Amino acid sequence: MTPSELAAVREGRLPWRTAAELTRLPEGEDRTALLRQAEADDLSTAQVGRRVRELQGSDAFALRARQLLSEIKPARLTALSPERREQAERLLTELADLLRS
Repeated sequence: MTPSELAAVREGRLPWRTAAELTRLPEGEDRTALLRQAEADDLSTAQVGRRVRELQGSDAFALRARQLLSEIKPARLTALSPERREQAERLLTELADLLRS
């Protein structure tokens, strides 16, 4: 387990079995993002296991998109500094243009 995963287990933010599911993924961006989502959304061990299997499959891109979309909440966007909010707006516009073309 990574230090972040161990800390989450020790501090009671994540059950041990759920952290064990995460270890089925290689260390990296997807695993870290899933850890954050499991903590934030209080995902069950079964939910984390399903997402691990999805990431291990060919649909990793779609899962990553779903995870990111679940993190985009108006309150989080309005809490950004003006510079970061402007950057987020540019990126959202760029993504919208990409999807429309």
